[in-house]
Amino acid sequence: MEFKDLNLLEIGNDVQITGMVLSRGADVHYIAPFPNELTDGVVLQLEMSQTDWEEFLNQSDVQNVAVVGGPNKKAVIRKSQRQIDANISWKVYLRDGYHCRYCGKGGIPLTVDHIVLWEEGGPTVEDNLMSACRKCNRTRGSMEYTDWLRSREYQLISKDLTTVERLANARIVDMLPELEDKKLSYVRTR
Repeated sequence: MEFKDLNLLEIGNDVQITGMVLSRGADVHYIAPFPNELTDGVVLQLEMSQTDWEEFLNQSDVQNVAVVGGPNKKAVIRKSQRQIDANISWKVYLRDGYHCRYCGKGGIPLTVDHIVLWEEGGPTVEDNLMSACRKCNRTRGSMEYTDWLRSREYQLISKDLTTVERLANARIVDMLPELEDKKLSYVRTR
């Protein structure tokens, strides 16, 4: 399998680290899966150039990948889930009045939800985030924002929102082209 066949935006989401590969010289390679990870399935060798590795590590930086070592550089994974800076989260919560933008509930644990999905390259910046309770965030899942607003699930969840709150959520659709541009510039500067 070639590197170009891998969707980089899936790394850390659909494509997870499940172990490591060790080598003894150039002839013997050991696949060492984490317990209960690689019991069945297909193992593919991914051919990568130095440039491919740099692109892979750049995309993986949301997982805090560090490169160490001399001529035979090694990638060290420090964590496996994307993390959102707490300062950004708190700014989003404050902006949204410490309420879920989808159901309107306050006084409950909140998460931040990417308007342009993280899996689609949506940047983790305030303009692309909104407060959501865990239930609403999970219910939306990977649904595109415009599809989410049209969905039966959103219609049921948002029944207690005021007209002003519903309109504010709907107006975000008008901002999507601008958010898409931020996605592109964010990816280019990384």
